[in-house]
Amino acid sequence: MDKDYFVSWLLRNKSMTLRSARDVASRYTRGTNFISNLEEKETKQIDEVLFHLERIDDFQILSKSVKSQIRRALKLQFEFACALEYSNDNTRS
Repeated sequence: MDKDYFVSWLLRNKSMTLRSARDVASRYTRGTNFISNLEEKETKQIDEVLFHLERIDDFQILSKSVKSQIRRALKLQFEFACALEYSNDNTRS
């Protein structure tokens, strides 16, 4: 994932401040470290990724707010990836 493009998307489409968008990108990176052992995580449904995330011991010991921020970041990145895929499909048509 291109982190700068993700941050730009968050700024444009989610009306975030630059600091908030960078925080989301950082939490996304942290979240992917937990789920890096899942095969083809980019193609899995977000609910399945979150299901596996909740069962990871290192994730469970995080504070409630950090877990929430990581979940949100993963969901936003999934939304970003879907929007990017949709955009690419439309430009090919």
